[in-house]
Amino acid sequence: MSPSRINEFFNNHPRWTEVSVGVSITVVGTAVISFVVWIFKALGQSTSLRVGANWTLERATSDSAHMTLHPNVNVVSRSNAPKKIVHSIWVRESKNIHKPGKIYGKVDLVNHIPIENRTTGGDPLNLVGPTIKFANSDREAEEIMHCPIWIQTSDDRWYKAQSMGNPPNFAERLRCRLRR
Repeated sequence: MSPSRINEFFNNHPRWTEVSVGVSITVVGTAVISFVVWIFKALGQSTSLRVGANWTLERATSDSAHMTLHPNVNVVSRSNAPKKIVHSIWVRESKNIHKPGKIYGKVDLVNHIPIENRTTGGDPLNLVGPTIKFANSDREAEEIMHCPIWIQTSDDRWYKAQSMGNPPNFAERLRCRLRR
């Protein structure tokens, strides 16, 4: 196709250029706006609550065939963040909240801890997660320790704890780089 034929086509069909330019601007604009909304939402969620975790491993002296393991969870919130009530703590195989995988343990805090000791916005919350009993195997202990620890709030929001097995997600890495 020669340039003269292309010019002739666009001169005879001026609506094609208007439609193609309009569609291109709409698609690019929607993509940019969606990305900005996503990044603000991700940054907002990652900065409102900070959940950290570590593990306590106990070797039973009376029963040498089994060991127990439980996460220690620490929840800190910003002073201007909305208050949230921690409902439960989960240890799950999957790093995606919508695909739980194998569930190693869950503790429902509603009946065990008063609501004022589970509400964010004041002092940091120090909570004990589910106790997981397993065969006396270092390999199995390591496998469980690499599973994500999740907290579920009463408004059905999920927050993943940061520990050695759970590195920060993209939004948190981006926020840390922006601070520098």
